[in-house]
Amino acid sequence: MNKLGMTLTLLLAAQIALPGCVAAVIPLAASGAILNQERKSEPEPEPKSEPDVPVLRKEDRVLTPPGPAYVDIAPPPANTAPPAPNETADPVGAEPPTARVPAATPARSLRAYDALLSYAVTEAARDPVERPRMSAVLQAPTSLSPARADCSIRPPAVLFDLDPADGLFDPDTMDHSDPLLDVMVRRLRAEAIDIFWISGLPALRAGDVRRVLKNSGLDPKGDDGILLIQRSEDRKQERRKQLQETHCLIAIAGDTRSDFDELYEYLKTPELAQPLEELVGSGWFLAPLPLTQGQ
Repeated sequence: MNKLGMTLTLLLAAQIALPGCVAAVIPLAASGAILNQERKSEPEPEPKSEPDVPVLRKEDRVLTPPGPAYVDIAPPPANTAPPAPNETADPVGAEPPTARVPAATPARSLRAYDALLSYAVTEAARDPVERPRMSAVLQAPTSLSPARADCSIRPPAVLFDLDPADGLFDPDTMDHSDPLLDVMVRRLRAEAIDIFWISGLPALRAGDVRRVLKNSGLDPKGDDGILLIQRSEDRKQERRKQLQETHCLIAIAGDTRSDFDELYEYLKTPELAQPLEELVGSGWFLAPLPLTQGQ
């Protein structure tokens, strides 16, 4: 017999032996005892265990910002040199792509020859009746006026002075021509413009001058005109006037202003010739010598 059964038996026996008031209280006490006993007999639930949460120390925390994934790139070899700058590119302010100056040629030659060619071709294309061509010969040099001689309907021509500013042309040593000038004279001939070469050398040297012009490529066929001194009293000024009588001398190329007109050799006050400056670049062209000493 268990403890609960023994408790009920004793309570019943006590109810029979005790008077009524006391007997009424006993069932209540008994019921409380039974409930307490049942509560004690039920197993107490085990406490729920919390999962172990690791505690991070401040120094263990790593902040990973959001963003795309990255791929490690191997560094370049230690001996790799930085790329060299582009040495073949043309600088800001380079020459036009249609005409490139060789390294040994001054840029002055390109500007002078380009200006002369453009001017001569334009003048030669004029109709001498509708629009008279402009001569490079002064009408009255002593007046220091820029008025030009009349061309009428004579064929156009360009004159190149071979003499350096401080002397005469030497066919024996001055045999090197500018490649740009070679191209220009061919273009002038293609435009039906006659080419003439002038020097203060005596006419006896005409064969030497012709040989150099031919060998240098400036006059490979020997068709160009050569103006030399025929008499001791001759001057290049007279030879230019004679050319003007048969041709319209639309342009003269020289390395000094006296190659255009001899008045510059006699001026005591160069400022007086200022009105003639309008012809420079418009009939008169300061340019390098056509033939120089070879390198």
